[in-house]
Amino acid sequence: MTYLQEPVKIFENFLRGKLPELTRVGLSNRQTTDSESFNGDDSETDFTLTIQPIAINTVTVDGSEVFPYWHFNIDLDNKIIKFKTAPGIGVDNVVVSFEKGSNWVFDSRGGEVGGMPYPRPTTRLGGGVPRALPHHSQPYERGD
Repeated sequence: MTYLQEPVKIFENFLRGKLPELTRVGLSNRQTTDSESFNGDDSETDFTLTIQPIAINTVTVDGSEVFPYWHFNIDLDNKIIKFKTAPGIGVDNVVVSFEKGSNWVFDSRGGEVGGMPYPRPTTRLGGGVPRALPHHSQPYERGD
């Protein structure tokens, strides 16, 4: 199992779950929010989603939010939420809210952006022609 442990993977999960779709005026979003409920039995620690998530938003146990990397780990590839301590006995007392579909935040392997870890936003600096923000290793270029 591949749990989100690397800082970049944790950051990607955060971005995918918290940032809205960019520049898709008039088009439907590529991602939607969904949730699944599970029954706790005071012994099971692994809960497998039936839908492939791209990010985990929130997890609640008995109505109280629990927190990733503190109370549970996330394995997006295998759709598993693994609790450090098994949730108590209850019907639908474990609720996982997640994003599904696709997202504009590409993974750290470069995704569709030719080796760049994340999309480079375009901005207008100093009222000039819009230019892509430089990669961190490139010098600043003014767009006048």
